[in-house]
Formats: sequence, structure tokens, C-alpha cells
Amino acid sequence: MKPLCLVFSLFLATSVVQIAQAQVTPSTTPPSQKTELAMPDLMLDVQNEFARISEVRADERIKLLQAFIKKATPLTTPAYEALLKARAAWAETMLKQQRIEPAIEQFQIAIDEFPKPTNDRIFSIMLAFPLTVFNHGYRKEAIELMSKFEAISSEQHNRLAQIATFYLNAEDGQDALRVLNRAVELDPKIARYHYGLASAYLIQLQPKEAKAEFQKTINLDPKHPLAFASLAAIYRSEKSLEDAIALYKKQIEVTPETEVAHGGLAICYLLNNQNDLAKEELAKQFAIAPRDFLLFTQLGYLAASRQDYRHAHDWAELALGMAPGYAWARIVLANTLIQQQDFSGAEEILSDIVARGTRFPTLYFEITKALLLAENYDGAFEQIDQYLKITPEAEFELQIGLAPKRAVSLKTLLEKEHQAALALPTSLTSDQEYRLVENFLRFQFYISKLKLGTTQQEVLGRRQRAEIQVKVLEYLAPFLSVNDGRQAFRKMWAVEQLLNTDIALERAAELSNELVKEAETATRPENSIREAPELDFAKRQKLFRARAYHLLGQIRLKQGQLEESIKALKLAIDNFTDSPEQRVAISHLATVTQAAGNDKEALSLYIKSYNKYDDNATVQKVMIENLYRKIHGSLEGLDLK
Repeated sequence: MKPLCLVFSLFLATSVVQIAQAQVTPSTTPPSQKTELAMPDLMLDVQNEFARISEVRADERIKLLQAFIKKATPLTTPAYEALLKARAAWAETMLKQQRIEPAIEQFQIAIDEFPKPTNDRIFSIMLAFPLTVFNHGYRKEAIELMSKFEAISSEQHNRLAQIATFYLNAEDGQDALRVLNRAVELDPKIARYHYGLASAYLIQLQPKEAKAEFQKTINLDPKHPLAFASLAAIYRSEKSLEDAIALYKKQIEVTPETEVAHGGLAICYLLNNQNDLAKEELAKQFAIAPRDFLLFTQLGYLAASRQDYRHAHDWAELALGMAPGYAWARIVLANTLIQQQDFSGAEEILSDIVARGTRFPTLYFEITKALLLAENYDGAFEQIDQYLKITPEAEFELQIGLAPKRAVSLKTLLEKEHQAALALPTSLTSDQEYRLVENFLRFQFYISKLKLGTTQQEVLGRRQRAEIQVKVLEYLAPFLSVNDGRQAFRKMWAVEQLLNTDIALERAAELSNELVKEAETATRPENSIREAPELDFAKRQKLFRARAYHLLGQIRLKQGQLEESIKALKLAIDNFTDSPEQRVAISHLATVTQAAGNDKEALSLYIKSYNKYDDNATVQKVMIENLYRKIHGSLEGLDLK
């Protein structure tokens, strides 16, 4: 009614002015008739102006509405609301152009300039701002924007609950817990607040606390549409399938058309290998909720954990078609791509969601795994700073939920995440793959300590280097023992690490000799040398053997065994084809030959290895000139050679 009162007030004010004017200016029109005509004309002008503003582009509409509001018409309140929506529309346009900072600025201005206090309808419109940002893939920025609403809602539990719903959907358990605990303080008898708390505890990987809150929800609302099923999911994740089945059935009894109970029950039956019962429940579930991306993800995850990658891929694709930003569906899809040897595709689909602001240990671990299986060792180890630490006792430390947790096994730590998110007890990563990742990380962790010392020009003491060497060798053996057909290639990389850090050289030489013998078996499968898939078996074998001899030659040089080094390097050169790798081997042979005192032969080898297009051509040229000058006294004639 208030806008209507304003209209009548304006009518009255206009009437008074016009009557006063009528007393001064003679007119043939009676005063009463002139007033009746002027009042509708004024309101018609205001409405027409407001209507015209709504037809222009959002950025222009903002300026026009700001000017319109200053006129203090009866449409000021609707104009503020229109301005709110115009800024939101303009901000969304910028989000589509990936201009996140000016978009956030527009949302913030819209919040600040709207008169306070706001009613519930306007508050709901404003709450859509962070959701819009989130839906465009900017999770971090969306969460920061949503936090702006907490201060103006601290005494209104219903609004706090709305804010918490966003945090829960963004899987931001910590913020959801804070907001919901405040809502419960204000009104502890609302079941949905306890349900939200339970969900937040699950996100924070605190199943015990989640169970308690789900039970409180049931006590406050025995007919809650989700509480029994949600409690069942925790029991399912703990492999307590009988308890889970009973709770799912109770949920169906309470709310027959529930959206999650039939699907949850189906997963229980699948875990129990009761496929016929599972099929019946899935049919019921799909009749109720035909596009449940969470259930699709769970089915895909379960299929992948059983090595049924074809079905896992299809379920994951369905889930991502509805929820492209759902990280767990991406994890399922990435694992199916890994099985197809599409490592770059797997890494890309995971890294993309990290870039959009979704980050948790399992996601980083999956990227590490994909890069390691692709034999991108540097890239795999670069992930470590994002999600874990290795303690002096060689334990892994992860931020799981609210607090850091330590364990010898990564599986022990990470399984808490998929149990909480998907209520599934099994892991997509095999025990063998876990061992591979764990021992790689430990081996490379200690190797990196030696590289760090070199980079920072720090001289490690003999005792300290010896201690590190013990650790390196301790984790080298299990890293190389994983039998997946790629041991030889991991061994070659590990030998390079020992060579580059100048430790355990005799062990490195032993491994190099093993590689020479393993060349035939290692290269028999097609695409075994991943960067050279075009090579046939004979050429793959020669290239692998050449690289093994090359490593052995460099190791023997460092050990001062020049004859052995020369022998190995000549074998490497013979097995290499004409390539940059062969020229590097020739250059190394030149170095050994020079060290053995044969400068003329060394010069000839240096010249043979030189190519002005190689990355190290400048350094090589200086080396050649110095040696040539030493032998001939000048550089005369060098250009001809």
C-alpha cells in the first residue's frame, strides 16, 4: 500500500501548486478541470520515462536509473530494484567475457547502494549474485562475495540458512558450519538447520559429528525427506550395509517419493552384488529423478573402481552434462581417460576445475597420479606443495577437513574424502598405484633436497649428504618394484636423478647395465617410448639401449673410470641415429677424450658434435675455440673445419 500512498501524496502536492498558479494566471479553463488533467499527465510521464529506461542496454540503463532515482518520484523504490537488476545483468555480461574483477565490482556496488534494510524478496535477489559468479566457474570470488551478506544477516536465522545453502553447494564446509551454528543459536528447534550442519560436517570430513546432527534432525522432524537417507549414506561409506539398507527403507516408508533413497539403496545392493535388486531400485529412482548427476557420479565411480571403465566413462559424461563443475565426476572421467593412455586429457580435465577454484587433496592427488603415469615426473612433483607435506619421519601430512592429519599411507588419508563426498568405501586408485605415488613422492622429496642445496649454493655436509643418500635408496627400490610394464622407463629416470645429484653412482651404474639388458623387453610394446610412437620395434630398442649406454658413460666419467666411460659412450653413439641426442653423446665423449689427454681427437669430436641450431651451441663454440687455440695457437683455419 505504501507506493499507492505516495501516489496520492504527489497528486495532492501537484494540486496545491496548480491551484496557486490558477489564482495568479487568468485562464478560460476552470481550475478544477485543469487539475484533473495535470495529475494523470504527470504520472504518465513518470511511467513512460521508467518504461523507456527498461528498454536500453544494461550499462546505459544503470546511468539512466541513477538519474531517475535522484528525481524522487513515486517510482524510486522500483527504480532501485531495477538498478539492482541492471547491475547484475551488466556484471553477468562481463563474467561471460571473463572480466571477473569489474563484474565483482558491479555486484558489490549493487549491494552497497540499495537502501537498507532490505526485505526478504530483495535479499533473495541479491543472494543470486554469488551464485551467478559461482556458476561461471569463479568459486573463490563467489564465496568472498557471499561473505558480504553475513554481517547484515547475523540476527536473522532464516537468512543465515539461505547463505549456508550456498556455502554447502560450493562445498565450503567451514563457512557453512560457522553460519549454521549461528542460525542454531538463534533457533535450535528448526530441523533443516541441523540437517545443514550435518552436511557441513560431512564436507569437513567429520562423520561422527554428522551422524549426531542427522539424528537431531530426525528427532525434530521424524518425517524429514532426507535425514534417514543421509544417515544411511554414512553407514554405507563405512561398509555397514545392513544398517544403511534399513535406514534407506525407513526413508522410503516416510517419504515414498524421496529423491535419494531408492538410488542410495541401489548402490547398497550393487556393493552387495545384488544386481537384480539394484536394477529395481534404480528404475524407481530414475522415475522420480531422471537427471540426478550425483547418482550418475556414484555409479560411474563404482564402475571405475571395478575396472568397468566403459560404463564409468558414460556415467561420468552424463553427470558432467548436467554439472560441468562437479569435481568428482571429473575425477571419474579422468580415471577412464588414464586407462585409455590419454594422460594429457586426464590432467587437463582435472587442472581446469582447479583453475576455477575447486581444490581439495584428492583432486591434487589425481593430477599427481595422472602426470606420474604419463612419466611427467617434474610436473607430478610440482603438485606436492598444493596439498601435502612430507614430515622428517617420511609421513604424509594433508589438510583433511578442519585440521592437518598425518599417516604413513596416502590411501588412509584420502579415502575419507570419497567416503564423505560419494558415500562409497572403495577407491579408484589401486593399492599398486598408491605405492607408486607414495614412493615416487618420497624418493623425489629427498632428491629435491640435494637439488635445493645446489641451487642455493649451499654446501651440504658429507654426513648430511650420506643421510639423504640412505633415504633416496630406501625409497628407490619400492618405486622401481611396481610391476606395471613401465619399470624400465622409471628406472632410466631414476638413474638420471642419481647422476644429476652425484649420489649413489655405483648403484646408478648397476641400474644402467640392467637397462641395457632390458632394452628388448621394455620396448616390445608399441608406444613404449611415448615421445617417439612412430618408431618400429628395432628402432625403439636401439634408442632405449643408446640412452642406457649414454647414462652409463656419464656415470663412469664422474667416477673417474675414463676407459669404461669411453667404451659406453661409443656404444651409445653407435646406437643413436643422427639426432641432437647423438650430438650430446659425442660431446660427452669429447670431454672424456680430452680428460684422457687426447686433445686433437677431442677437438675433432667437439667439432663433429657442433650444430649451430642446438640450444647449447654458444657454449660449445667457445669450448671448441679455446681448445683449437690451445692446439694451433690461433683460430686460423677453424671456420673451414
